[in-house]
Amino acid sequence: MKYFFLSICILAFSIQTQAQFIAHAIKLPADVEYYDNQYSSLYIAHDKLYLMSECRLEDNAPAFLTSVYLSDLDKAIQDSSYQPHFTKIPIYGLDILRNKMTAQNQSYEGLEATVIKNNTAYFSVETATPSDDCYLVKGYFSGDAIYMDTSKLLQLPKPVATNGQHIYPAGFESLEMMEDSLYAFYEYNYFPSGKNFVLSVDTSLNEAAIKQIPLQSPMPFRITDITASAD
Repeated sequence: MKYFFLSICILAFSIQTQAQFIAHAIKLPADVEYYDNQYSSLYIAHDKLYLMSECRLEDNAPAFLTSVYLSDLDKAIQDSSYQPHFTKIPIYGLDILRNKMTAQNQSYEGLEATVIKNNTAYFSVETATPSDDCYLVKGYFSGDAIYMDTSKLLQLPKPVATNGQHIYPAGFESLEMMEDSLYAFYEYNYFPSGKNFVLSVDTSLNEAAIKQIPLQSPMPFRITDITASAD
């Protein structure tokens, strides 16, 4: 059985055929279904589903991930009365990175996407529309928490419209990893032909390793998430 997960209400869809989806509502604890968690990204690793809060520090929101075992979600699909167990994973050091962004005259808004590999979590950071840059940052699982590497703060310049203005409100909305490279997808890709691209960077977040991978044509829609095929 395969799953697609919607972060607003956590619906699991079992794929019976290419044309048919069956929705299963999953019972959530109150602290997980709370609307202001603003889950922005999902990722599967360590046999778990990770839900990433936007971590809007300017609203005094805590920084955290939430995880649940896939086996527990299986049980919830089979028994609609069963409430799976979710674990909250605090993120430490994100405030230090935000302060560094502020010192660069960039305005942190929140986390947008995550990729997890082994004991490392990578995050894309969205900034306010007038800011010139978004960011990639990373942290490490240790015990029951994630500790950010406060020495790593990779600036990702935002593409701009032909009039030189930033797109409202756009950032690097999705991340994916293939082998040892991270791929950051800007959500708006409807610039003139030849001006749309995906950024790739190595996992050390080395600025010198950033590459632009052109998209073949403009896309008249925004990318909100993307993932590698399981095939």
